[in-house]
Amino acid sequence: MVVGIDAARTISKAWQDCGNSVGDGSVRRMAEETTSEQQSLKERWFRQLRRSMGIADIVTDSNARLALREEIGRKLYGGEGQLDRTYQEAAGKLIERLVDLGAEGRLDDVVVPPGWMQKGIRADQGVNESVGERVTTGVTGLEGAGDRAVATFDDIAARLAKFTREHPFQYGP
Repeated sequence: MVVGIDAARTISKAWQDCGNSVGDGSVRRMAEETTSEQQSLKERWFRQLRRSMGIADIVTDSNARLALREEIGRKLYGGEGQLDRTYQEAAGKLIERLVDLGAEGRLDDVVVPPGWMQKGIRADQGVNESVGERVTTGVTGLEGAGDRAVATFDDIAARLAKFTREHPFQYGP
């Protein structure tokens, strides 16, 4: 919701700078549309992530998240056996971070067709690091698993890119 409030303030200021009144509710509608669009992008990124990881659409989102947390948690843990809850929690944070970055357009360079604006998108966003480095930056709970987390999410990015190239127009529910 913070995104919507910040967007509303920015739009309101611009609207007033143009000599318009903000009392007509149009600023609120624009902020709601921005929030709604952001949520829609998050849902599409999560759907694309789960599909790229082989989780069918008929699985509920909550169970898909659990399955992803467990699978990614195992990769962070680096072993079999009892999975530490800390790694599952870290995996959950990393999944949400990936979805958020995707919805913000900060992973577009990964999913556009090879050679199509990838360098331009990276330059425009000032991106030099791998997806794994982008996703893990600032995420807590990765003690002892930082390098595995970067490698895991670089692998996930490769799977996302491959899946998106093979199924470029799967945007429906």
